[in-house]
Amino acid sequence: ANPPTQAPTVAATEPGTLNEFYPIRNQGSGFCTNEPPSTYGLNDIYEQSYPTNAECCKAYFSHQSDGFCYSKMGSPPTQAPTDAPTEAGSLTVWYPDYSKSWDMGVCINDAPLPSYATHYNYPTQKECCDNAYSGQSSGRCAAGYLG
Repeated sequence: ANPPTQAPTVAATEPGTLNEFYPIRNQGSGFCTNEPPSTYGLNDIYEQSYPTNAECCKAYFSHQSDGFCYSKMGSPPTQAPTDAPTEAGSLTVWYPDYSKSWDMGVCINDAPLPSYATHYNYPTQKECCDNAYSGQSSGRCAAGYLG
């Protein structure tokens, strides 16, 4: 008979086998994973890891204009929040629009909420811009709430 195996002490919140997410840097785009390093030809995790995929993406790939790292996360939400919006748009939260280049980026509150925005959304447009586009030389995001 085979000896019993140990179960993990903390369950991962998304698919994979590790309880931490770490970056995989590809040419041009990167993403975070909780799969064993050997899956990607690595012997170990050489960079800081995070408890969630979203935290890892924010730490390592927030500069991606196409939001590739966030797009690799679990399935997007199926319904928008039901609360009435407080400002223009249809959601009560604001999130960065990663369909634009970083310098042209703005924060929006349009439905449906993309999967990456389930972890990175803010109660006001200003808070979103201050967090997602801090240091943006064009000032495009700030111009959206300064009017």
